[in-house]
Amino acid sequence: RGDRGPIEETLTAVVTAKMDREIAAAPAALTDFGLDKPAAEVTLQLKDGRQLGLALGAKSPTGVWVYARERDKPNVFVVGDGVLRDATRPTADFRDKIVLAFDRKDVTAVEVVTREETLALEPAGDKWKVTRPLALAADAETVTDFLDKLAGAKVKEFVAEAPRSLASFGLER
Repeated sequence: RGDRGPIEETLTAVVTAKMDREIAAAPAALTDFGLDKPAAEVTLQLKDGRQLGLALGAKSPTGVWVYARERDKPNVFVVGDGVLRDATRPTADFRDKIVLAFDRKDVTAVEVVTREETLALEPAGDKWKVTRPLALAADAETVTDFLDKLAGAKVKEFVAEAPRSLASFGLER
């Protein structure tokens, strides 16, 4: 899942970028501007199927501007360096960081499994009850607080996309 905030920020940076000035109408060599091997290429797919592209090259000597070129057009111009910064954000910045997406009112059971025991909870009207390891009344405020914290939990850092083993993270039972 994507995180709408950073995605919208990057999209806004790209689509609202203004050409500050044209540097060369038909440059002899794109290498002078870092556009032979762009630092980033942004492609926008439009509803009508057309694609718009922007190549971002090296920063200008002042570092305030970035050399850019629209796909399939020869002229080189400069845009603010924020466009390059946003376009080259790490993938993790765009990922949804919500750990578990759920609505608390839709929860019909909770099970917490540790190495030592399993705790199971179920709603009982407007209260909660423990069903495992023993049948007991549960503290509704504690259960609600736990579910609120779980619903609001966010990933701090994505450590590995596809680890070879969960054991190295202490996650295997």
